Amino acid sequence: MSALLISVGVVSLGLNRANPALVETLRSHVTDAAAPALAFLGQPLAGLHNWGAELGQWGHVYEENRDLRETNRRLVTWRDAALRLETENAALRAQLHVAPDPAISQVMTRVIGDPGGGFMQSALLAGGTSQGIEKGQPAITFASGPGEPGLGAFVGRVVQAGDESARLLLITDVNSRIPVVLEQSHIHAILGADDSERPQLIFLPAGASITVGERVVTSGSDRLLPPGIAVGVVASNDDNGIRVTPLADLARLDFVSVLQYQGVKPLPPPETLTPPAKGKRR
Repeated sequence: MSALLISVGVVSLGLNRANPALVETLRSHVTDAAAPALAFLGQPLAGLHNWGAELGQWGHVYEENRDLRETNRRLVTWRDAALRLETENAALRAQLHVAPDPAISQVMTRVIGDPGGGFMQSALLAGGTSQGIEKGQPAITFASGPGEPGLGAFVGRVVQAGDESARLLLITDVNSRIPVVLEQSHIHAILGADDSERPQLIFLPAGASITVGERVVTSGSDRLLPPGIAVGVVASNDDNGIRVTPLADLARLDFVSVLQYQGVKPLPPPETLTPPAKGKRR
């Protein structure tokens, strides 16, 4: 058998050298004749391959379904816990006669100007006073960093508002000053920027111990911003200061929500208070 194959190979080489065109023609005819048979024989193999791929997809779907069931179970547990805590919180507020927080509504608008520039870290918004956006209002966006804030991630404040547009000063601008509090240690500070990507905590109390990784949220102590909005995470604590990485991706802002927050009205100055009426002396 081996001798026969060797002989066929020698003859083929000889023919190929003597008449290459003839060999090419014969090869084409042999291939054409064998193609239907090869296709017929390949159908079961293709079917097995497709069946194996479908089986793999079914296995992937099964795993996804299992993960979704587990996620749904955890969400139901968290929902029940949140409802229970909300009920307890409402009862405690009622017992302590705590005044309710001012209502917060949101106006979502598109960012139509590049955030940042040579002199100001800002963004131009496609909404203005006709949509209810006013100067001083805070803006948030969805968080993109560590943590999952429920209300969103703080972006900046509206510093200029026209009828159909507004200018938003980002928290990375050197003119930005935001009163904040560290979520775990409850240390109050001011988040100040120096036109870098990571603003720093300033005006900290003496002896404050700051932990890297702690979340920073608005404190609301200025009576202008709602408290508890996530701002960022402490990224470093070294000779360059205590730096905070913003949760929002300020370099890629598409939409922001401007909060129509009424704030807490400050007390009037003492000289404007009406003194109590004095009784007549007898």
